[in-house]
This record gives sequence, C-alpha cells and structure tokens, in this order.
Amino acid sequence: MRCFWISRDEKATFGEIDARSTRMAQCVGAARRPKRAIPSSRYSTTAKTTVLTLIAINKIGGIWVPINTAYRGEFLRHPIADANAALAVCESHYLENMLADH
Repeated sequence: MRCFWISRDEKATFGEIDARSTRMAQCVGAARRPKRAIPSSRYSTTAKTTVLTLIAINKIGGIWVPINTAYRGEFLRHPIADANAALAVCESHYLENMLADH
C-alpha cells in the first residue's frame, strides 16, 4: 500500500483518501449532481480537511474558490456572490463569520 497522507498523528493510503473523498462527494452532491462545473467555497483550517474537500469537489464537477478565513459579513459574502457559488463548504466554527453583518 502506498501512503498518500502522513501527518503527526495519522497516515492514509491512496485508497483510504479515495474512499473518504468519495463519501464526502456523495454527501455534498446528494441534492443535485451538476451537469457543469459549479463554483464552491472552501472554508477550512486543516490541510487534511482541505485536501479531502478539494478532491470531493472535483469528483462532483465543482470548482474550488479560495476564501480568506479572516473575512466577515459583506467582505466574505462578496467573493462568494461574485463567484456565483452554489455551495459553500465550511467548518462549523466559521458559520458565525459567514452569517455576520459586518
């Protein structure tokens, strides 16, 4: 087995990363399979979550739009709206920033 991911506390093979990203893609794409690439926003702090999210978004035909996690309110909503994002993937502790007025 070839290792794809090595961190301080975890190792993962290509097959394990493929299985995890496929499960994530199935959850994200369950409501609607895009017929074209759809912009998506990724709001994450960990490299592992970022890698899994990027692979999953690619599996459903999405496009990743990087977002500055320090942005709040309109400064955050503007790049998402400008990208015409149909989906935002974020960690729960960032929801307050996404919903803030300013």
